[in-house]
Amino acid sequence: MNAPPRRAVIPAAGLGTRMRAVDPLRPKELLPVAGRPILLHALEEAVLAGCTEAVVVIRPGKEDLRRLVEDPAFARREFPAAARDLVQVMARLAVHFVYQELPRGECDAILAARDRLGREPFAVVYPDNLPRPAGALARACAALTRTGQDAVALMTVDEASAPALSASGRVDLTPRPDGLFAVTRFHPKQPGPFTLRFAGELRTCGMYAALPHTLEFIARTAERFWSRDPRVELTDGKVRRLMQAEGVPFVGVPLDGAVLDAGTPAGYARCLDLFEGRQRH
Repeated sequence: MNAPPRRAVIPAAGLGTRMRAVDPLRPKELLPVAGRPILLHALEEAVLAGCTEAVVVIRPGKEDLRRLVEDPAFARREFPAAARDLVQVMARLAVHFVYQELPRGECDAILAARDRLGREPFAVVYPDNLPRPAGALARACAALTRTGQDAVALMTVDEASAPALSASGRVDLTPRPDGLFAVTRFHPKQPGPFTLRFAGELRTCGMYAALPHTLEFIARTAERFWSRDPRVELTDGKVRRLMQAEGVPFVGVPLDGAVLDAGTPAGYARCLDLFEGRQRH
């Protein structure tokens, strides 16, 4: 068995261009879902996964994310219904902030957290992916600990959820006898919404547990792409395809329930509907 991840990375340095239609001033990580900022949902995922530290990667201009964590008066004023939950999370999780110099993709953000991660397994949760029920990151971390392989959480896509999801995260899978899947291919991201190939298709959903060699593969992928064009976004798909080309295995962890994409206006609206519906019932 592998050591469980103790640190989680939360990439939150993106420009959030699509979400300006929802709120032109507030970072998407601070948009409320069920009265609580999206970033708090991600921090809670880290706590549920057993992490004791979180590294939030931001860029200049997103200091309000720091204020949420470091300024209790700001948290109480902006999110009065969530202030107590935030205090409880902060009692269990040491949160650090690092800066991504340029908006060059989520894996570049993870590379910015490298000095905080050391040579240990780590977890990653994209804050605009909200699992319902909570605990998806914990499932991925448990799979890494049990199998000793990089583990990605998988959500089921159906006809209702597909239009609100981006056309990313598509994978080819082979069932394993332990209830997990061997991931045999990570497909490149496509434009537009996700389109189903078959009923019950599974896709990755922005939560995973990584062995420390992932950082080396990110650095090598960056060197490969940025030597040709330093503006290329460094996505996890690019890194994973290099890893698979060199024989690195991945396990996929099917989740119960849904993972909602709060990173698009349509997805955010669906989050509000479903989370508020949960509160009413």
